[in-house]
Amino acid sequence: MTFNEARNRCSVNGCSLQKTTYGEYKVTPRDGGMTNKEREAASYYTDDLEDAALTSGRIRSDLKRSQPIYA
Repeated sequence: MTFNEARNRCSVNGCSLQKTTYGEYKVTPRDGGMTNKEREAASYYTDDLEDAALTSGRIRSDLKRSQPIYA
């Protein structure tokens, strides 16, 4: 998987993907209702690009479950 493929998958899942200066990948949710501190707390760091792309799906799922349901 290339970086662009992984970044596209993360984008579809509502996350951003960045490569850190230490060579790791950082997956961060792009939720408009979160503060920067909350986004950083929810960020995921890994050295495996495929793991980063797959984790973006889990982050999306977790965020959907934590949102209140209005009737």
